[in-house]
Amino acid sequence: MISDDWTAIVCILGTTAPYPRPINAPAMIKPNPDPIYERINKPNANEINQTLSQYFTVSEEEVIINGLLVGANTRTKTFELIKNNGEKINGKIAKHALIAVAPFTLGKECKATLLKVTTRSSTVKQDKIKWTLNSIEPL
Repeated sequence: MISDDWTAIVCILGTTAPYPRPINAPAMIKPNPDPIYERINKPNANEINQTLSQYFTVSEEEVIINGLLVGANTRTKTFELIKNNGEKINGKIAKHALIAVAPFTLGKECKATLLKVTTRSSTVKQDKIKWTLNSIEPL
């Protein structure tokens, strides 16, 4: 939600950087001498959102999966799960689920509740799927 007084200054800087460059060579990034400033306010932000919505659709669904938890990192908040059919699923662990994941034994069968977020682009033929582990319990 965008508030009525929400504004931001966006500075678009054109840059040039030779790529690929030798490993030890310093990056040669030169800012464009003519930055373009545009003020974004609520009407502009809504227009931008409408334009982007024409190209992207996002859907969310809660999925319950039985499988094996084969990897979990509470520091980076990531997980890897293998479904019973052999398909691998990896993604982020929700903050509230960290307590349940930390003591969980890896390689043990589990029932996981996941949030599946699918982003569909009208310009790219492949959907992008992101997974978030919301809860886990042993079977």
